Amino acid sequence: MVKKAGGYILSLSGIFGFIITLDKVSKKYKIKFPLIISKKPEILLSKTAILIISGVLFLIGIVLLAKNTSQKRTKKGMKKVPIYHKGEVVGYELESGS
Repeated sequence: MVKKAGGYILSLSGIFGFIITLDKVSKKYKIKFPLIISKKPEILLSKTAILIISGVLFLIGIVLLAKNTSQKRTKKGMKKVPIYHKGEVVGYELESGS
């Protein structure tokens, strides 16, 4: 659950970072580039840096979401039992563990 929420937060942060670099948005909300992050020491972020950071955040978020949904889910108390056909395992089914 935490990975899923983190994936959404990172993905949305990446999208937000991309949106603020668009010319229409930056002019409408008077965002000037390079952005000054701190005065001591002076840290500046250009549009390119923000785009790269946003892209990385978006990709990490998507990877977290993909990992979370691709994990095999078995219910508590259930175990996988092999299905045999002519002596070979052809699949698995869930059976209660009792």
